[in-house]
Amino acid sequence: MNVINKFESEKIISKYLPTAKHQLIKNSKDKITLKFPLFAKGISKEIPHAKRAGFLMKVESLKELNLVITDFEKKAQIKKIKLDGILLQEEVKGNEFIIGIKKDFTFGHVIMLGIGGSHAEEIKDVSFRLCPITKSEAKKMASDLKNQVLLKGINTEKLYSALEIISKLPHKLKDLKELDINPIIVNKKEGVIVDALIVFE
Repeated sequence: MNVINKFESEKIISKYLPTAKHQLIKNSKDKITLKFPLFAKGISKEIPHAKRAGFLMKVESLKELNLVITDFEKKAQIKKIKLDGILLQEEVKGNEFIIGIKKDFTFGHVIMLGIGGSHAEEIKDVSFRLCPITKSEAKKMASDLKNQVLLKGINTEKLYSALEIISKLPHKLKDLKELDINPIIVNKKEGVIVDALIVFE
């Protein structure tokens, strides 16, 4: 099993779908090219869930960012984690969804759509289909969700299109075992992937 760190995972996904504007920095000496506010994320294949592990923070200024970088470095040292860098991302507003792919030994690759964000695992409002799917099947997946209010006021076509494209990735990415996109943020204009994790066999 080969876990790809989040920066490299998002780099792969960006070939197929829009991702949040980002910059990878090594330390506080690197020049920041993005506009605040930003989300700072500790990058390491040993950190599959940055927020849960305490390696995700929103920063409003350079001063705040420098404090967060120091904090991440101290945490990594204590937990004996090798940080590959700090990923900075511009804030994207909208409704959060999770899209996942898992390789099932019996059925092959299965795609999942659910309510995203930090409470995704608690809510468990999800729908499944076998890969690949069409846009009309993607629409049916969305209609399976209990929390239909999140589909209002957004460009749902962007969500359906993302589902269709992602469902075809097992044919494009050799040895794909798992793909976890949480979240993809959808608003009136676009659907943007903010966080992705890829696992190859």
